[in-house]
Amino acid sequence: MCIRDSGRIHVTDAVYRYNDKRITSKTMTVTGENSARSKLVELRSDFADATFRSKTSYREVFEYLRRSAWKYLPLLRRGEGDPTPRGRKTAVANDYSLLSVNIRHIDPITDAITAGLQIADGSSMQLLFNPASDQLSLKATSEYVERKRMLATRLSINASNRGDSLTVYASAEDLYAGVLHLPQLSLTGGAKQGRMQVSAGFNDTLRKVSGLLGVQAHVVDEHGPNGRVVDLRILPSHVTRGSKTWQIYARKIQLDTAQVVIDRFFVMNREQELLLDGVASRSREDSVALRLRNFDLAPFMQVAERMGYVVEGRTNGAATMKSVLHLSLIHISEPTRLRRISYAVFCLKKKKPEMRCTASLRRQPVRQKHYSNERNAVK
Repeated sequence: MCIRDSGRIHVTDAVYRYNDKRITSKTMTVTGENSARSKLVELRSDFADATFRSKTSYREVFEYLRRSAWKYLPLLRRGEGDPTPRGRKTAVANDYSLLSVNIRHIDPITDAITAGLQIADGSSMQLLFNPASDQLSLKATSEYVERKRMLATRLSINASNRGDSLTVYASAEDLYAGVLHLPQLSLTGGAKQGRMQVSAGFNDTLRKVSGLLGVQAHVVDEHGPNGRVVDLRILPSHVTRGSKTWQIYARKIQLDTAQVVIDRFFVMNREQELLLDGVASRSREDSVALRLRNFDLAPFMQVAERMGYVVEGRTNGAATMKSVLHLSLIHISEPTRLRRISYAVFCLKKKKPEMRCTASLRRQPVRQKHYSNERNAVK
């Protein structure tokens, strides 16, 4: 990209085709300024208003943003490129560059790029940075962001750096991911020296369930047999329902583009235990073993609750799951048992293997927020 001169471009009744999508704009204005003392690019359109102001050259700005992404998020890096700057810095010492974006109605563009992606009108983003002093901060807010079966409401993201570390804080009033619902979600994280760390907490006052999950990730092999290999470590994590708390931890979890290797993933307390161990992939040669000991299903049964059921009781048993990433087959190695037994099914399958589950099951009125109602409520 090279901006040499100053001026203004005004376009009316523009039509743009992206794949099979047709995007129209009644009016669009681009204003540019490029001098030794000032850099300005301003966009006004039906979709969004964006402004970039700086004293530093555009080349140095883009190079700094690229290096920062590589430094703090090495998982985004491709190839063996060196993220460190070379040669003398050309950034202006006292300059803070600002990129500001305010959304008007950007759904036609987001849907064309990623089918189903919707961002609320009025969403905003500000990125402030100084390449010379290596300082940056990011702030973004949105009433909702939705894509297919995922929805986050009243979303807020803040990020800033200090030296070689990046800190991120995000929150959402509600997060829906398929049948999963996490109210009052908060997320803190950071990146330093090629490692990323994220902790997420939620508090469901209706079901009296809360939890905290922490994960640390780093690349252990750039050129594994199935591509880049990422090591995940579970930080101190737990789920609490009423007066009972389950601890969550694992010896090791490694993943690449073809499989997830799980080394003894536990959800447990003194009386109960859930264990996952094995390799999850699309291959029938790989399997994951599931073992339950006196395990209380209720806090983890949002799938059943979304269907209007309450699952109660404790269960024992074991199962072997093959082709887990295809959800294709479950083999029951030990039938489950329960003192108070009614009827329930495990729904992790495409074929129809037989499985008996120990739990009591009763119908209740469905109490859930629908996406459309949620969106209207937060506008």
